[in-house]
Amino acid sequence: MKLDYSALSVDPACLEADTDPHAVKILGGYSSDLGLAFATQVQQKGPSDKYAVAALSTFIERQGLSALVIQTDNEPAIRSFVRTGEQRVKIDISLRASPGIGISAALGAGETIQDIVAGGVRTFIEEIKENTGYEAQPKDNIMPWLVRLVPWYRNRYKQSPDGSTADSPCNGHADHGQVCTVGETVFVKIPAGEKRKFKSNWRNGCWLGKQ
Repeated sequence: MKLDYSALSVDPACLEADTDPHAVKILGGYSSDLGLAFATQVQQKGPSDKYAVAALSTFIERQGLSALVIQTDNEPAIRSFVRTGEQRVKIDISLRASPGIGISAALGAGETIQDIVAGGVRTFIEEIKENTGYEAQPKDNIMPWLVRLVPWYRNRYKQSPDGSTADSPCNGHADHGQVCTVGETVFVKIPAGEKRKFKSNWRNGCWLGKQ
């Protein structure tokens, strides 16, 4: 598995994320054996970001591996991050230094998980704006969710020539569940504890994906 930190610009006008003061920091990865992609927003590099550690640990656990080799750029922050995650997943993780600088979790043909996430997040932002009139901002609470949602869709619905998906080996079958378009208006059922007499049990909501 290849793993790398990067900056994600949601502003198409910024050709380089490093020049965008509002760029979102992400940790992106790609498992070449299964074709699984991973991405999560991080507040800071290193093991102190518990949200990111938990996200990577869940991603690794779902693969059902007994051992894993992670290739990184050998940055101390990412090495300590992986070691913290190793304690959670209870499997043997070996670290291997990348032969070059800035591996960016390459998927082949020059495509990277960072490219995919950046394009996907921008698409989601446009869909939300088109459906609700609201333009999501980098500091919004939904941004970490949108970052993780991009590889979620790719892993479950992008089919290989034989019709399988990257997530098929993890589930034992392809995911045939139907989902709404991100930003689509949907009916949301109110939890039992929030129901009020003579009021509808449903309200309008904005679809932002599923876990």
